[in-house]
Amino acid sequence: MWHCHCGWPGWLPLPHAGPHVMALSGYCHFAAIYRTSPVGLKIARFKELTHEQHAILQKLAWETVSRYPHAGLPVPQDPKSEPAKKPPAGLRVMSGGHSWSTENSAPLCGAAGISGHKKITGINGNRIDDVKPLLEKGEIDVYVWQHSSVGPEFPKFLPTLVELGPKHNPNFRVLMQMPWLVHDGRKDVKLPEEYETTDLAEYQTKMEAYRKQQEAYVDEVNAKAGKRVVFLVPLVVDFHHLHAEVEDFLRSVVLQGDSEALE
Repeated sequence: MWHCHCGWPGWLPLPHAGPHVMALSGYCHFAAIYRTSPVGLKIARFKELTHEQHAILQKLAWETVSRYPHAGLPVPQDPKSEPAKKPPAGLRVMSGGHSWSTENSAPLCGAAGISGHKKITGINGNRIDDVKPLLEKGEIDVYVWQHSSVGPEFPKFLPTLVELGPKHNPNFRVLMQMPWLVHDGRKDVKLPEEYETTDLAEYQTKMEAYRKQQEAYVDEVNAKAGKRVVFLVPLVVDFHHLHAEVEDFLRSVVLQGDSEALE
């Protein structure tokens, strides 16, 4: 993914996300889980980011999730609409996957006035035998899969989640994080600065193809279930839009600095 200077360093230093992508992904997960905008929420995480950077990432997250059909918002949302006056009820959330996990909605729930949020811990979310007892009791509202792959092998137990979850909890959902491409989809990247040479148009094309594969898989799973149970959590669907947003921010910083220098 894109690596940028001027206060936006380390978007993706090697396969794991830097703080900017971690924050963006967290905002996207919150928006998908609670179907609520993260815009304007203040949290004491990722302090290496400025308030302006948080604001941009929150805006991007809500624009992306609210407009993306596979994220599962009941109706298309106007990203500029006013936030709901009454916060949604808290949900019981379990995560599975590996070190690409970025969902951490608790601080955002606190900032949004959402009470009752519970992140289920102490149970291996990658072992279906450990998860099944909670599914059978209807004690999971949202299962979040965060991995570098989405498909029949990741996770293999998705059919069990889709079968048992809604059977015991009609509001049960599975959210699958749409992964970024390891090493920008290139085989020659060894150093963080080499991400500077990534061709964004080529990257966008690869991500489009990968997105369509994931959507087709989720559509197939939901068709077999007879209802929509599995949804996708997008990070950024259009990387050119992301690039433009950050360029606008950097330009405003430069202009502000020039203005202050003239005073």
